[in-house]
Amino acid sequence: MNDHIDATYAFKPSLAFATAVLLCAAGTVYGGGERVEAERLIADRPGLGDGAWTIAPDVWLLELGTSLVDTGPQRIGEASTLLRVGLADYELRLALPSPVFSIDGEDTQYTDFGLGIKLPLSETEHWSWALIAGISFPTGSDAVTNEELNGYATLAGETSFSKALDFTVNVGAAAPVGGGDSVFSFLPTLSLGVNEDVAVYGGYAGYYGESDQHWAEAGVTVAVGRDLQWDINAAYDVEHDVWFAGIGLAWRWR
Repeated sequence: MNDHIDATYAFKPSLAFATAVLLCAAGTVYGGGERVEAERLIADRPGLGDGAWTIAPDVWLLELGTSLVDTGPQRIGEASTLLRVGLADYELRLALPSPVFSIDGEDTQYTDFGLGIKLPLSETEHWSWALIAGISFPTGSDAVTNEELNGYATLAGETSFSKALDFTVNVGAAAPVGGGDSVFSFLPTLSLGVNEDVAVYGGYAGYYGESDQHWAEAGVTVAVGRDLQWDINAAYDVEHDVWFAGIGLAWRWR
C-alpha cells in the first residue's frame, strides 16, 4: 500500500494486527519450499496492490518512488522506500522512513518505519498465492505518523490469462492496536506486456472504512536489463477528488 493511501483505520477487534503478528511469527517456522529467483526482475511497485511473487533467498530488492499528490487544498510531494530481502522460507519487507513535504515550502516530514513479511502459500498451474503481513511503528514526524502501532494483512493472488496478460488481486485489512474505525481493501489489477521490456497496467483500489476510497490507477513499467525497472504511475480517487502521479524504480541484486 502506498503512503498516500490513508491506512490509519482499524476494525474491532484488531484482527488485522493480531493476524500480522501471528504471520510474522509463522514466517520464522514455516517451510515454504525451495524458491528459485525469476530470470528478470519482478517488483511490487508501482501499483497500489502487490503481486504474489516472493523473492528467493539471498536476493535483495530495493523499490523507490516519489509522487505528487493533489488533495485540492494543497499539493504534497512524498517518497516511498521499500527494501525486500529474500530469506529461506519467506521475504522480509522493510518500509524505510521517507520524506513528505508540502509544495508550499513547509518543513519536511518523515513517514513511519514498517516491518513485514511476504509468505508464499501455493503455486499451481493457474494461480499463485502469498500472504503479506506486517506492522508499522510510530517513528515518523508528528504531521504524518499514525501515532501508534498498526498491523496489516493481505492475501495476494496472481494468474495469467495469456502469455502477455496477467491478473492480480489483493484482499486485506489494516488496524491500529488500539482499535477504532475499520478498513478493508480490495484491489484487482490487469497487466499487459507490450514487449519483453515494457508493460502497462490498470486497476481499481478500494478501501472501505469510515471514509471509503475508490481509486482508479494506471501505469507503465520499463525494464532495463534483468535487474532494473523504471516506472510511472497515476491514480484518481473518485470519492474525494484526489489524484497523484509518480515515478520510481526497482533494483535487484544478489
